[in-house]
Amino acid sequence: AAPAPEVSRGARKAAPPPAADVARTRGRPRVAEESCKVPTCDRPVRSKGFCAAHYQTWRRGRLDRFVSPDGVLRFDDSQLAVGSKLAGEMASVARDGDEVVIEVGGKTIRKRADGRSPRRRGGQDEA
Repeated sequence: AAPAPEVSRGARKAAPPPAADVARTRGRPRVAEESCKVPTCDRPVRSKGFCAAHYQTWRRGRLDRFVSPDGVLRFDDSQLAVGSKLAGEMASVARDGDEVVIEVGGKTIRKRADGRSPRRRGGQDEA
């Protein structure tokens, strides 16, 4: 039997060449061809459902009608804290007298125009 070839410690095997039918690209592969969740934008998704431009605007907390990463909803020169669990969700906002009605993430949130929660119908404050 022929002696085994001598291999120095720490030597690595060379990686096999890539298959001819596999395209080599840089960066993260796209999961799906979706468009940005901002209604007027049709650019491809980068992260959290936003294109690159809208993702940066959202991340900095400046994208109106979307809950920012810190849980603040900005709209019409106003802002209301709605909770960080709703971050990235689009909200619809309507005014009802002195209250603001926000629908976001399948939930309806009522806030007074000054940002506080409304009083209950019986005149008792919420606990």
